[in-house]
Amino acid sequence: MFLDCIKSYCKDFVVDDKNKQVVTDLFHWCIRDKKGAYNPEKGLWIYGNIGTGKSTLMKAILLFVTKYWLRDSGEGVKPKWVNVPTFCGTYATDGFSVFDSIPMGFDELGTEIAPTNHVGNKLNVVAHLINTIYDNRSDIPKIITTNSSLSGILSLYGPRTVDRVAQLFNLVELKGMSRRGTEDIWKMIQKEQNKDKE
Repeated sequence: MFLDCIKSYCKDFVVDDKNKQVVTDLFHWCIRDKKGAYNPEKGLWIYGNIGTGKSTLMKAILLFVTKYWLRDSGEGVKPKWVNVPTFCGTYATDGFSVFDSIPMGFDELGTEIAPTNHVGNKLNVVAHLINTIYDNRSDIPKIITTNSSLSGILSLYGPRTVDRVAQLFNLVELKGMSRRGTEDIWKMIQKEQNKDKE
């Protein structure tokens, strides 16, 4: 079930010893298993290096939710996701109305320009978003992906936001290097950097 959702977004996605436990734990979260590693009442904060499958897993989870979840009212769930810089751009043009309808998924947190400006009002949109999610909790938890480390999140958004992240989300780390087949370029960059140090 869950693997089919993953493969629908990335047919080449590989489940191996490096990510098998996380994928299994995410499946248990998807089926709302209270005995699983992740609390199904909390959202998912998926972080790790670039190319480790964070966005693919988020989109697969949203597809699973579309197929199998029901709201407390009994109606189906139709989750949406947005790229965080796009969300911030919407704030820049539309202002606070962007927070009226918060999607379930947010991709690429930490890549936005902060603060974002709307008619002279500067706002750290992500910090405000986390506070809005905190203040208006719903029966549908949120999913966020980021390449930023937890200490990087502290630097970007401050201690209040980090404290709320811990309350709202399961912390899901995808370890390892990029799985996009780009090892050669990273090796070349490392060689260049080592040469520059000499």
